[in-house]
Amino acid sequence: MLVERLDTFGAELRRVFIHIRWPVQSYVVLGFLFGAVVAKIPLSGLVVEAFISWLMLVSGLTVLNSYYDKDDVQVGGMENPPEIAISLLYGSLIMLFVSLVMAFFISHTFFYLALMVAVAYFFYSHEATRWKSNGYVAVSINALVGALTLLAAGSLGGSSLLHPALVLSAITAAFFKASVYTMMQVHQIDEDK
Repeated sequence: MLVERLDTFGAELRRVFIHIRWPVQSYVVLGFLFGAVVAKIPLSGLVVEAFISWLMLVSGLTVLNSYYDKDDVQVGGMENPPEIAISLLYGSLIMLFVSLVMAFFISHTFFYLALMVAVAYFFYSHEATRWKSNGYVAVSINALVGALTLLAAGSLGGSSLLHPALVLSAITAAFFKASVYTMMQVHQIDEDK
């Protein structure tokens, strides 16, 4: 009985892990690292903690999106998506909760940026609001996620988020994330509606 439950639990963890869409998260990783470089943030325990928090945030939001999309065909970052199950909803909520708790203890600015991303992407995905059904809103939210990812890393240095190099980099990240999103989602326009 215990072995069977552990097998089931392991299968559900694997399902959640696959729905994170690791190739897609590589853009977030690069955006965060780019923000740290632009803001000249030295590597420290705080930076690693912030990176883990942000990666959990966007991973949780990606899994939440998968849960509401119910994709069963190839989608950005997954060739053969595992069947959608309630474990995706629970897994995403756990990742989001842990991420936001971590962000709260990193800094107020970092927490508010994470919260903005979480709220915007929740409305983007949730079946009651489904902001992703409007292409302009969907591209805008993805651009916002790109910019805020870079600014979140930049916020760790304690300097102003309005520093010209950081602002220009955030705008660049926004355009990059919006263009990648557009290329990945163009084949899903009907499903997103």
